[in-house]
Amino acid sequence: MIKLAAAIGAVAAITMTGLLGEVFYSGAVAVSLTHPAHEKAPSIVEVARRLNYRRLILVDIAYVALVIVGLVAFFIPGILVFVWFGLAGPVVELEGRTVAAALRRSASLVRHNFWLVFLVLAPVELAGDAVAELVGHFVHGILGDSFFATWLAESASNIAFTPIFAVGGGAADPRPDRAQARD
Repeated sequence: MIKLAAAIGAVAAITMTGLLGEVFYSGAVAVSLTHPAHEKAPSIVEVARRLNYRRLILVDIAYVALVIVGLVAFFIPGILVFVWFGLAGPVVELEGRTVAAALRRSASLVRHNFWLVFLVLAPVELAGDAVAELVGHFVHGILGDSFFATWLAESASNIAFTPIFAVGGGAADPRPDRAQARD
């Protein structure tokens, strides 16, 4: 019974630290990329206060659940959901929308630019998964199959690829005003 409780606690700890870290890190990247050029970049404390963690976590969970349901239903709906709702996280971070409104806004932004968003998000996701797998094998090879090794591998791959996905989400944003802001 104690081993089961410890295993559940370990899974919860990995999930929560990974989710909070990923939400904070992607939010920090989005905030730092979108602050006005003439202003000083916000500090880490300002970014931490500014993010709506609850909403970002909920939109991440909803996004992953929808993609999984789409993949289980048939592969193509999963890909469609991945692309249509791929901008929901940045929409929450940048526009402050609710989860449902962010999902609707993402679909609206992607509607006429599906292939552009697909060509930005898909390679980032595939490369991120490949690197995460390599990092996991490397870390587990050195440290074994321990809780610490799993946590370290997840953290290292998230640190490496969350900013790229966050930038990819911003780059995939098909709004003309966002494209001009990046030029």
